Amino acid sequence: MTYVLGINASGFISSACLIKDGKIVCANSEERFTKIKKDQNFPHNAIKFCLKQEGIDFFDLDVVSSGWNPAFYMDRTSRGIWQTFRDKGLFLHYIVNELGSSEYSEPMKSIDQEVVFKNGKKIKVEYIDHHISHASHSFYMSGLDSSLVLVLDGFGEIDAGGLFKFQGSNHETITKAKFPHSFGMVYSTFTQFLGFRPNFDEWKVMALAGSGNSKKYKKEIEQIFKIGKNASNNLLELDLSYFDYFNFYTPNFYSDKLIEVFGEVRLQDEKLDQRHLDIASALQEVSEEKVLELINEIGEQFPNEKNLCLSGGFFMNSALNGKISTQTKFKNPFIGPCPDDTGISIGSAYASSSKILEIPKKKYVDNFFGSEYTNAEIENELQISKINYQVLDNYLEDAAKNLLDGKIIGWFQGRSELGQRALGHRSILASPILPDMKDTINKYVKFREEFRPFAPSILEEFREEYFEIPSSEEVYFMEKVFAFKENKKKEIPAVVHTDGTGRIHFVSEKSNEIFYKLIKEFKKISKVPIILNTSFNTNNVPIVESPKDALTTFYSCGIDVLYMNNIKISK
Repeated sequence: MTYVLGINASGFISSACLIKDGKIVCANSEERFTKIKKDQNFPHNAIKFCLKQEGIDFFDLDVVSSGWNPAFYMDRTSRGIWQTFRDKGLFLHYIVNELGSSEYSEPMKSIDQEVVFKNGKKIKVEYIDHHISHASHSFYMSGLDSSLVLVLDGFGEIDAGGLFKFQGSNHETITKAKFPHSFGMVYSTFTQFLGFRPNFDEWKVMALAGSGNSKKYKKEIEQIFKIGKNASNNLLELDLSYFDYFNFYTPNFYSDKLIEVFGEVRLQDEKLDQRHLDIASALQEVSEEKVLELINEIGEQFPNEKNLCLSGGFFMNSALNGKISTQTKFKNPFIGPCPDDTGISIGSAYASSSKILEIPKKKYVDNFFGSEYTNAEIENELQISKINYQVLDNYLEDAAKNLLDGKIIGWFQGRSELGQRALGHRSILASPILPDMKDTINKYVKFREEFRPFAPSILEEFREEYFEIPSSEEVYFMEKVFAFKENKKKEIPAVVHTDGTGRIHFVSEKSNEIFYKLIKEFKKISKVPIILNTSFNTNNVPIVESPKDALTTFYSCGIDVLYMNNIKISK
């Protein structure tokens, strides 16, 4: 029996994942416990959760695997022994750094450690390249025997992405994009320029893009990129004169040149105007076209490769993701539930596990790796808070009726999802039929901008009836956007974005049995196989994890009814 604990302690969302004999048994992000959105602190709580969930001790672990490799920084001498003695814990770094940077040694590739405790027990610590961790997350969750894997993000160590080939439990690096030439940082720069938080609010820009006209600024943004064979590294090359994100001592990601070309920077509370919408639209369109161009070049370079996996924070861009299968040769690209840094813990754990054993082939269609609560635990929390509740045998029928009656419901079932998207276990649900429902939830439940769309969770067997979507496409992680069919838009206005699309989420019995049955009950009485689905949280607060979290959110916003398992709480 082999246990590998993967951690992300260096990216934007700290997390931990426990893999047993090559299979995920549990995973969680630190933010779910601390209630700090996108918490970057060391994932102590997430690690404790994983150990408790599996019922093992810390010393039962075979490896602790981190998805960031410090060996990349060990090619130059340190600042001197005096600095080390100011913080004596740095002595560990000092010795390794000096040996690795000396003229008599080869450049470092990786660093492994063995930590020996006073009780004589040992723990091995491995450091996996950040982008190998991203790639491993996607490949090993895909269930494929072999695949190309494209990774694009902001940055990791000294790179900003790469192309890899995975075969079984082995991989090779084909090429890398060197930082600061980064797709992710371009998008983050424009996110900041448009008055939002970089590395945090990029999906707001993606949502705005649907309301803009791309033509006015498209040529200007196109000039920033060189792609594939036109780039110095066969991946990506930028005109860096537009940017300043690589200067870590300046507050702005953009340069004066970007302001000269695109106009004044929008302040955070300033009203959005047509210029802002048009810039967002051009950015999204050019980003899509450039990545599709890159993927098509990859397809030409590797004509015999049919499979493509995608990872890295840039592939949280669901509007782009939905175009890959129709505009490249790769007909069902696999992305996985957490292409952002949340999934690094999964990827690093898989990468370390692959050194020990052959990873079992399993295609994941869910990401329910977190906490689960019994009725007894839920009722105890309710009784402590003196909250009235009902235990229902027919809770699915009851919830469906409430949805049809226009109620907004909190839906708390089974194990929590890992990542930024709720897939029917920690969700806020509503009827898609009511035209004002999107505005109501944005204003009174989520407390966020009115332009933000909501996802349609749809019974898988009806996907081609409602969407312009290839029959081979699978979208279990709400990771791709497709256009609604014209004759269906008026039927479900609350989940149709301004450009006529929806971030689709397939629901099947194999991916989520309870949620599938709920949508079927809703279809019985509404004739519509879709429910509006958004994450169970309010603005700038992590998705709920526990019954206490659910109750706190329920009583702090405009949710009408809460179902935790088959327990109903009404206002």
